[in-house]
Amino acid sequence: MKKLTSQRERFCKEYMGCMNAARAATAAGFAPKGAKVAGQRLLRNEVVKRRLDELRNDVAQACDLSAAMLVTELKKIAFANTADAYYPWGNLKSLDDLPEDVRTSIQSVKCNSKMVGNERIDIVTVKFHDKMKALNKLIELLGYDVSIPKMQIPAPQSQMPKVVIIQNPHLRDQDDNSFKF
Repeated sequence: MKKLTSQRERFCKEYMGCMNAARAATAAGFAPKGAKVAGQRLLRNEVVKRRLDELRNDVAQACDLSAAMLVTELKKIAFANTADAYYPWGNLKSLDDLPEDVRTSIQSVKCNSKMVGNERIDIVTVKFHDKMKALNKLIELLGYDVSIPKMQIPAPQSQMPKVVIIQNPHLRDQDDNSFKF
């Protein structure tokens, strides 16, 4: 097996830190003008690829990561039922009340409030991770060859369902969590 030059070894270590071939090539001492080309060429080099694999394995072991753990987390995102984040009457559950897979699928939570008349209304926006990205990453990681033909059959605008959720605590009966109309 061929050994890496010290410059290529440095490229590998720099690349693991930034995951940018041009930046790693420049940091390893390649000319800045040709760093992009040099970096891409190095990423195709078999000896460099093997060394990067070794470094990735070292990082995974140091972090106690396995492919199974990554697949498990992606699976939680891909198959989480986001409806489980809400009570039947439409209010958002507290984070403590959410199932683990739903908590895992949350990308961010943003809280704002605004005044409506004399009343302050809290607005909580929950953004979930992209399910399709998670599914595609699972397909890629597991090596599945899934070819699904794309069909687009748009519904006429007049037939599009409209859903409006009104979260007004004054409409809810606190004792049995039902709505008063």
